[in-house]
Amino acid sequence: MEISTGFQKSEWDEAQRIQISEDLIMAAKDELRILALVEGTPALKKPEVLQRAIERYLHCWLPLAQTHMNGGSKCLEPPLDCAWIWHCHRLNPVQYGKDCRNLFQKLVHLTPLYLAKSPFGEEKLRAETERETIQLWSETYPHEPYHFVRYGEDGSECTFSTTSFPPSKVRYNLLAAAERQSSFYYQVRTIRCQLWG
Repeated sequence: MEISTGFQKSEWDEAQRIQISEDLIMAAKDELRILALVEGTPALKKPEVLQRAIERYLHCWLPLAQTHMNGGSKCLEPPLDCAWIWHCHRLNPVQYGKDCRNLFQKLVHLTPLYLAKSPFGEEKLRAETERETIQLWSETYPHEPYHFVRYGEDGSECTFSTTSFPPSKVRYNLLAAAERQSSFYYQVRTIRCQLWG
């Protein structure tokens, strides 16, 4: 890979030092699931919806995830809008790490749901995890609904709560990242169809 600036080279070198301990095939399948949900939810392409999603991600989801990490053993299911912004933020692992350390003095990492074991299967586990997360969210943020955007919504039905959030300390432009990534599933789906028919 050709690196054009000293800053990019520094970022590249730092990213190469990150240790990967995930099951990459399962992680990729989970990412495809998120991308498919986002692709099927036109609301998540609207700047005003994305801006609110970013606020909810930074001021609700990340603090909730950080509080309930429990050494990486707790599974939580983020609301769709927060899952999308979290996905986009983690695509820049160096900046994600810096932002987490700036906000919480540590990296925010939860056990991916696909690594959790359940005798009932993934769908029941996902439903139970979402139910538990909704309960935690409601207790922690009683005036901010868990579901802001649901799968398939075009954004015309989005109800913006009156909760106001302080300015963010995050330096990464999450709105630009989400806008850049919005067509990625189409590209992946096209390649996937070519590879697997």
